[in-house]
Amino acid sequence: MLTLERYRELVSNVRFLVTNEKDYKFFTYLNGDFTIEKKGKIVFSSFNFYEALSEFNHLVSKLDDSWCNVSVSTGTMHVDDVFNSLVGFLPQSLIDFYLGEETIEEKEMVLNEKIWEFMNEIAPKGYYFGSHPGDGSDFGFWEEDSF
Repeated sequence: MLTLERYRELVSNVRFLVTNEKDYKFFTYLNGDFTIEKKGKIVFSSFNFYEALSEFNHLVSKLDDSWCNVSVSTGTMHVDDVFNSLVGFLPQSLIDFYLGEETIEEKEMVLNEKIWEFMNEIAPKGYYFGSHPGDGSDFGFWEEDSF
């Protein structure tokens, strides 16, 4: 299974995480081809990285349990700082949408609506993405009924 560390080695500026409950592997090749395999069979192939990453994101819809009760952004509520902490999880379309906004208010709306919704979609089962109940500037994946 592709680990986070290995994937970061392959593609340093764009990251995505593989769940343990699904057996997908994301491969990049020197010829520019990107493939997604499940149990050794190619399920998707493209020369367009963002198209392949989007498909991979769709196939791997939840983060694994290693993200349970983990902070992703701490010590700040500044919209650009929080966004920069989350960018590695986001599909290119959401990154572009956020970066296309000109005012802080518009960026806050994208972050608090679109990006939060996406982060909750990929949260581990039984967990939500949001601020820690005891610290409003600590954003991460928290157990739904633990607080």
